[in-house]
Amino acid sequence: MLKGAPSLCATRDGKLFVNQTGHPGMSAAGKGDALTGIIAAFIAQGMSVDDALLLAVYLHGAAGNELAQQRARIGMTATEVTEWARRLLNQWVGEQ
Repeated sequence: MLKGAPSLCATRDGKLFVNQTGHPGMSAAGKGDALTGIIAAFIAQGMSVDDALLLAVYLHGAAGNELAQQRARIGMTATEVTEWARRLLNQWVGEQ
């Protein structure tokens, strides 16, 4: 993955994906650690490494977008982003 907006993610077979989710307010300490934790959690639950990467990057950015809509546009904390990621993931799973 390449940092910045948009995010570029490369899978193990060399495919390149562009992720458009995310918000500038996410530029604070701990976001990379949170993203790594989300990726690792998906892998631990049996998801392939590539799928875990792509879902986690999208979810992480979408959580930042949702948090920004709640007026937290500057200095989002890693805890806030992971809490919104959990809410979104549960919402998405519930919609299936």
